[in-house]
Amino acid sequence: MPDINELISVLASFLAEKEKTYTLPSVCVRYGMEPGEERETYQSKRSYASKRLSSKSYNELLEIAASIIEDYDDGDLRISLQKYLKKPEKEGNDLDNKLFISHSSMDKKLVESLIQFISDAIHIDKNLIYYTSKPGTIKTGTYFIEEIKKELLGCEAMLILMSENYLNSYFCLAELGAAWEGLS
Repeated sequence: MPDINELISVLASFLAEKEKTYTLPSVCVRYGMEPGEERETYQSKRSYASKRLSSKSYNELLEIAASIIEDYDDGDLRISLQKYLKKPEKEGNDLDNKLFISHSSMDKKLVESLIQFISDAIHIDKNLIYYTSKPGTIKTGTYFIEEIKKELLGCEAMLILMSENYLNSYFCLAELGAAWEGLS
């Protein structure tokens, strides 16, 4: 994954170059950044933008970058940000999930906390994490066992949230066995 500090630097430099000292605070707010005082921008526009961008997660920065590209329609910026916004190439399947989290439905709150941690700590987009407790994951009318197996075998990595609930669930243990079988 590209460096988050480099992304912040590219975005802050661009905004500092394109915006006037008195317009930068409102522009930052428009992109979801915390407001500041206009006098801060007189000291350094780049520092002003950088400080606000630094409070954002990697995924939020990507959203801001996409919005800035769309709003400013700047070819040089588009090229500078291309490596950040490029979707990873898929290897041999059409699945979008990088990480499959096997867990007991009894541990839904725990898995949601884990996903938030993963998203914040290692900047994996929550939308790239598959877990069956997520609302809308299993579409009505689909054969859910095949759906889970397809996602499990197509993911890049699997994380097992092993708990007492997990060990007491025949379905979770079957999921673990399917993952083991998929390795061979």
